Amino acid sequence: MFFIIIGAVVGVTLPFQIAANAKLQQTIGSSLQANFVNFIIGTVGLATVTLITGQSLGISFQLIRSAPAWIWLGGLLGVIYQMGNILLFPRLGGVQTVLMPILGQIFGSLIIDGFRLFNSPFHAITPFRIGGVILVLLGIITTVVLPTYLINRYRLIGFTRDHQPRSWGWNILGILCGGLNACQVAINGDLGHVLNSAAKASYVSLLTGTVVLIAIMMTFYRPKKTVIIDRLRQNNVWWIWIGGIFGAAFVFGNSFLVPLLGTGMTVAIVLVGQIVGSLMIDEFGWLGAKKKPINLLQVVGILIMIGGVFVIKLV
Repeated sequence: MFFIIIGAVVGVTLPFQIAANAKLQQTIGSSLQANFVNFIIGTVGLATVTLITGQSLGISFQLIRSAPAWIWLGGLLGVIYQMGNILLFPRLGGVQTVLMPILGQIFGSLIIDGFRLFNSPFHAITPFRIGGVILVLLGIITTVVLPTYLINRYRLIGFTRDHQPRSWGWNILGILCGGLNACQVAINGDLGHVLNSAAKASYVSLLTGTVVLIAIMMTFYRPKKTVIIDRLRQNNVWWIWIGGIFGAAFVFGNSFLVPLLGTGMTVAIVLVGQIVGSLMIDEFGWLGAKKKPINLLQVVGILIMIGGVFVIKLV
């Protein structure tokens, strides 16, 4: 039960990262550059934690040779997931950009556990486990999708173009991005086991992602360093910098929990925390968000999700 609560808290951090990152993106003027800044902050933070816990920042050449190649791909998959969301949002709209990756995460984690991919702890794909996953998915739909649908319906405008699938290809891409994120969670969990440190595994993952982002920026987009620095020196709110810290905490939390709970359970409980965190930000208007009071339907959706998590845990 304790680790389930920890997983929910880890999930709560993600909406705070997204909110802070949105403000940082607005300040810098580029989502790619904002992600780059966040990766650097997160990498430095996790490097500090790694050193404090008595671990070195280096990795032996023998370990690099003996470990499977996929164990170093967590950072790359994290960047692909971030870039995928950037591409999806203008093409699918807000609701589907949230829902499609969640579908991929849930069913991807189910497959990872069922076939013990990436050395994830084995959990058989049973009818009860599938039922728990479906409950979590129904809870997410009830909390995120249904309120928007009802508001539009009662305003007599139905689904706007933003809510309609523009292309099956983009929907499939969203699901694949979610599946890759589930793979990242499992890979970082196994890397933490190999390195005997979830903090060091998370540091390696973010460092790899930072290197990938540098390569992308140098190849496709070369920003003027002075422009970025000048914009960051403006009189900005202090919390634009916390996105990287929350992102680091999110990666670390997942790396820590996967060996204990399995990929499927970790993804499910983190998703519950993610939805709860988003509703908290809307309810209280934190980090510059417009206040949107939580409604009864959303509370019901959260309860359904929690029920699904307990069904998964019991089996």
